[in-house]
Amino acid sequence: MSVRDHNQIVIRDFKGRWKRGQPESCPIDHAIDEVNCIFTKNGLEPRPGITQLSSITASHNIVRMQVYHRNDGDRILALDTVGNIFDTGASIPLSPVYTDAAITDFAVHSMFNRAFITPQNLKTGINGKNLIVYSGNGGARLAGGAPPGVAAGFAAASAGAGNGPDAGNIIFSVVFETDTGFITQALNNFILYNSPGGLQVTISNIPTGGGTVVARRIIATRVFQTAYSGRYRDYAYFFVPGGRIADNVTTSITLNFFSNDLVSDSTYLLDIIQNPPAFLGLNEYNGALVGWGENANPHLLRVSISGNPESFSSTSGLLQIAPGDFASIVGLSTDQGGLKNCVPMNGNLYLHKSVRTYYVRDDGSGQASNWSPIEIDKGIGAELFSTSKVMDTEGSNVGQYLVGSPGGIYLFNGSFNPQPLTYKIQDDWDSIVPQDRAYTNIVIDSVAKRVYITGKFRTQPNTQSGKMCIMMGDFSEGLDPQSIKWSYWVSGITIDSLIGFLPGPDNPGSDGTLAIYISTNTTNLFYSLNMQHSVTLGDYADFSSGTPYVYPMNYSIPYIEGDGEGGICHLSNIRIRATLFNAGPSPGLALRLQEMDKTLTQNPNQFNLVTTVGKEYERLANFKAMKPSLQISTNSFDQKGIGCTIGTIRLFVRQLWKSYAQ
Repeated sequence: MSVRDHNQIVIRDFKGRWKRGQPESCPIDHAIDEVNCIFTKNGLEPRPGITQLSSITASHNIVRMQVYHRNDGDRILALDTVGNIFDTGASIPLSPVYTDAAITDFAVHSMFNRAFITPQNLKTGINGKNLIVYSGNGGARLAGGAPPGVAAGFAAASAGAGNGPDAGNIIFSVVFETDTGFITQALNNFILYNSPGGLQVTISNIPTGGGTVVARRIIATRVFQTAYSGRYRDYAYFFVPGGRIADNVTTSITLNFFSNDLVSDSTYLLDIIQNPPAFLGLNEYNGALVGWGENANPHLLRVSISGNPESFSSTSGLLQIAPGDFASIVGLSTDQGGLKNCVPMNGNLYLHKSVRTYYVRDDGSGQASNWSPIEIDKGIGAELFSTSKVMDTEGSNVGQYLVGSPGGIYLFNGSFNPQPLTYKIQDDWDSIVPQDRAYTNIVIDSVAKRVYITGKFRTQPNTQSGKMCIMMGDFSEGLDPQSIKWSYWVSGITIDSLIGFLPGPDNPGSDGTLAIYISTNTTNLFYSLNMQHSVTLGDYADFSSGTPYVYPMNYSIPYIEGDGEGGICHLSNIRIRATLFNAGPSPGLALRLQEMDKTLTQNPNQFNLVTTVGKEYERLANFKAMKPSLQISTNSFDQKGIGCTIGTIRLFVRQLWKSYAQ
């Protein structure tokens, strides 16, 4: 039969993966199956390769990486399986900055050039652990600090004439200031001083602190004429002007102040937590550090004092978020109803549980306990790492962000779009079993217009099922369920997590490099996706020998019919327009035809690509089947940067018989 007797099916638009319901529902411009594709203005191409970004050492099995933002450049913090935390930008990067064998996972938020690190287990903060602070030099330590102990002989006495307080009663105390600016709780050493009026005051036997203490601060009440109640907490306290002792040695100070000079309130120090607990996650809201999901109370949100990320009030800096969530559901643990993620946007703080979303708004009182949580949705929520990251900063992208929920990935701008972005790949998304949803990471590349998701998809090909892979969504034509184009990115090496984008010279033409953690049987390194094909198309497993894992690109068009009426179809010819870039030795496109039930298959000779100028290649197929499909795959693209663009596919088909003979 001549091709003139056949209908021509032309595919110029490649709109990515379709995994929703029966294969017959797949539109002609989508793929019933595919792996390792990107979508460009010219057509379909193999995805970029993975190369080494940084390394700790092969002897450390890395669990997770996080970005530490600093004014002098971003660094990577990495946790290994024995509780060592490394800083790749430290003066000795192979030496851990913190070690605790009980830390199995961690989250990080950067503020004021410091990294705040919380040990967590993807459900809550780790029981018995505390928030950690790291300044980028030396070692990390527990955030906060112990208050001064009871100091023998701590006393106040009148000194010489000067600008002394008025006559009356004054209560003095002392607190520590640490090397990170944290001021400890006012707990001990409250002394009552009766001022005669007009005399300076000498405070003596002032306690000294540990190695993190850089100063002591004297606090005091204003003069009061009534009798002392016997309860130091009944009074308001203030930092005494000139009362900061800028060392950890001096044990006395003479103060010269009037009572009216006491204006900087320090009463909040009565309720400051000594060492904040470990949270599930951290973020920043209106200048305050927020933490949520602590083990003892997974529904609790804690908010630090604005500008003081280590200072959490035990009375006013906390808010319970619907503690009754899921309590009546048999078989669910209490942490499953707890807070999982918090994102600031448009002046609100959005609070996500696994399948609930709330928000709160700062009322200006400085007390989170006064805020009122408002429910937004009872069916959509998020896990710790399943909200979008924009240029590696948790939060909003022009007033919106993505939320990974059991029902799909939703665009959120204060309310949820009714249809998930994962509409086309709903079967893929639904394949993630509930216990694996906490492993899902979402990162947005606003420059390349792509969203990257790592997850344990169980629709992956062959042995990849249930392992971590990347699902890439191209939203260059729109961030909506109909326009986004999806592709599975799988590899011969195991992908464990994404951490976002880091600026670097290895990625010209883009604002950064997508850094991922990849593990093999023998090494554990930090790798990155190179967004330039000229660098690599292979996934490197052994960088010392330069040997890559060669991965395939597959793209399977939907099952087709000869004339739309079913029956037996004759597919006579296949034409594919392809352009080779970075020519190398004998790259080819392999072809495979198969019937819908996959019992009848045919493998026409591959197309050997020979030119970097666009050319239409043709093969005679003579394939007879009920609803055939064509799979195109690469078979020899490797680290040399060999690749191609598939621009147009033409299939010549017609109905041969109405049905098979019975």
